[in-house]
Amino acid sequence: MIASNELSLKDALQTLTNELGFDCYAYLNLHPNETYAISNYPAEWQERYLSRLYATVDPVVTTAKRKMRAFSWTENQSRNLSKETRQFYTEAREFGIRSGVSIPVMSGFGNVAMLTLASNKLERYSEEDFDPVVAAASVAQVHTKFSRQSATATIGHRLIVLKPEERICLKWSAEGKTLEDIAVLEGMKYNNVCFHIKQARKKLDVLSIQQATAVATKLNLI
Repeated sequence: MIASNELSLKDALQTLTNELGFDCYAYLNLHPNETYAISNYPAEWQERYLSRLYATVDPVVTTAKRKMRAFSWTENQSRNLSKETRQFYTEAREFGIRSGVSIPVMSGFGNVAMLTLASNKLERYSEEDFDPVVAAASVAQVHTKFSRQSATATIGHRLIVLKPEERICLKWSAEGKTLEDIAVLEGMKYNNVCFHIKQARKKLDVLSIQQATAVATKLNLI
């Protein structure tokens, strides 16, 4: 696939998606400091996927990291799904995402990039229908071109790293302790506890301690 710029590359991806019988595509770059996607999925679904941190529960992403080879998937590929995963698939179905093929590749320094072609039909695509070597090479080329052009992401989120002091303060707060309590429990000065909570709130991009503990809990940071 040869594309001279970002727009033509996206057009080429759309054309390839349609020619292969799929409805939409999503290129996802999983980076330690930032995860972003370039996709033509419905805008509302992309916003929901980002705001609800679905990249952390998406079974397709989980499988890609584990297999590191091309694979097909459907919304009902397993009966032993968690409640959270079933809810994820139910919501994805509302936006016409029911089955597809995903091709992950190593993108350097242990990072992973992947291309997913999705369909609104409930079909099991045979993994024998595509050459895994060719598929991986194609996705690697897509990754290289998007990286070189610094393509504009349609969704993304950055990795949030909390310091030990910030995590422990949020953990105690999540358990109902006041700032004064935390200072006593951890042998810290009250002002230091306030500082750590403030820094954590900034990193989590929230306004209150309650929001901070909720987001940190969802992200498995505490």
